[in-house]
Formats: sequence, C-alpha cells, structure tokens
Amino acid sequence: MGNRAVVLFANRTSVSCATYLHWNGGPESVYPLLDELDRRGIDADTTFQPARFIQIAGEFFDQDRHSTYHLRVFNAPRIPEGWFVRALEPHHFGGLNHGDNGVYLVDRSGDRRCVRRFLSTGYASNDTRRLYELSPAQVETERQAAYRHPYNTGANTIAAYFSRERKPVA
Repeated sequence: MGNRAVVLFANRTSVSCATYLHWNGGPESVYPLLDELDRRGIDADTTFQPARFIQIAGEFFDQDRHSTYHLRVFNAPRIPEGWFVRALEPHHFGGLNHGDNGVYLVDRSGDRRCVRRFLSTGYASNDTRRLYELSPAQVETERQAAYRHPYNTGANTIAAYFSRERKPVA
C-alpha cells in the first residue's frame, strides 16, 4: 500500500506514458511538482514531460529524509483512432488505477495547465477499480486544499526545496 497515483501528460491528440507514484501521489505533492515543471519551462510535448516530471520528483524524493521507492513508468492507454484526449472517459484509465489518489491527466499545451482528475470508486464485480471524473470546480477545490496542507505550509515544502536548490530553468 502507499499513497499512490498515476500521472499522465496529454495534448489534443496524444497521451504520454504513465508515471506511477507509490508514495506521495496526493494532490499536496503532485500539484507542487507540476508547478516546478511549469517554473522550469518544460516543453508540453507528451514524450518530454513525463521524463522531466520523473526527474523533478526524483530530485525531491531521493533526499535522505524522503522515500526512494516511489517511481515507475507504465504504458498509457491508446487513444482510439480519430479521438481527441478530451473525449477520453474514466474507463479508459481503469487499468492504470491503483486506488488511493487515482489518475491525474495533465494538459500543459495551452495558455494554462489543465488537470483532469479520475478517482476510484472501489472494486467492481470483475475485480477492477472503477473511476469517476471530478468536475473542473472539484479539481480546483482539491488544488487549493493541497496548498493548505502541511506539506506546503512549512519550511521544508517542495517549492522551498526547489527555491533553495535553484535548479536551472530550460
């Protein structure tokens, strides 16, 4: 068990590989990691973003005081021919769902970052976890609550770490 989540990056017509976070997959960790991706100006290409997201997560979580068992990469679901990412529904991500914090589908290709969230309803009769999608208002409420979490209000926050380390911006 853990505090698991899967993060995927998308643009209009493609979805990246899936980044699995075993520990620290909650919104209080994922949103600040996405902020650092934005701060560094990482290109919104679906092949480049997951690699840099993994790098950023590794930089933070591989410190001595944090868990090192946390990252894995999976294949993402294929988008049906002619579909757009916005047409994807919760059942398309069911095979990636490990419960806990569900799936984050992140689109950074426009003027602002858009996150679609899919959370688990528990197990279905066929032993798979079903997902439901949060509304944009629920995602925003979740994001705001994440920044009020103790992980983001003390001296040892993810943002404070990257501010101290001053990693280069692309």
